[in-house]
Amino acid sequence: MLRTHARDAAVVVGKRDNRRSGRRIPRAAVQNKRPGPGSKNRLDLNEAVRVLDSAAEAYFWSRVEHGEPEVCWPWTAGKLPKGYGLTGIAGRSALAHRVAYIIAHGPIPEGLVVRHTCHNPQCCNPSHLIAGTYAQNEADKKTRQR
Repeated sequence: MLRTHARDAAVVVGKRDNRRSGRRIPRAAVQNKRPGPGSKNRLDLNEAVRVLDSAAEAYFWSRVEHGEPEVCWPWTAGKLPKGYGLTGIAGRSALAHRVAYIIAHGPIPEGLVVRHTCHNPQCCNPSHLIAGTYAQNEADKKTRQR
């Protein structure tokens, strides 16, 4: 059972509430939804990374295992189940390879995604990261059988 708020203890999601109207409350009505792409509250990752100070940028790179330019630089901190690195920027979660791309190459162009040429989800080596379309990324997945 999911309750919407402690002070509203009688409002139970997905169950009948006989103390009130006896009607069901749809789960979607009480869930916090993330702002969509057109929302002003949506985190603009390009802007958030652009204003990072040198200490924050150094902290980010301290979480990356650096090596030779041609080898992968794996993210050493928190990771998602599929292996993508996860970091915090401006109080929100962001994928580490996207942050690395923005620091090294500048903003991610509108409508594009950051692709790994090495096909290693935890890699943050800027020389392995390129911008591309979602269709190109999906084609890469098929060729690599991921």
